Amino acid sequence: MLVQMERNMKVYNKCVENNMRRAFLVTGDSLALTLDNPKLCNDFIDITMNCDSVICCRVTPKQKAAVVKKIK
Repeated sequence: MLVQMERNMKVYNKCVENNMRRAFLVTGDSLALTLDNPKLCNDFIDITMNCDSVICCRVTPKQKAAVVKKIK
């Protein structure tokens, strides 16, 4: 999971450098792993706070609440 997040960060940084619009898609399974790991969670927040769209699909109500709490 950490390797995938590093790839995501590289793509994200290229989009920022080129002033491109950004969107992020995460599934419930990936979100569960991300929220349990402090580094991944911080990376997730950094990316999503600067995206035009964030799509969390197949997530539980508890996961939705956790994302909202972390973003606030």
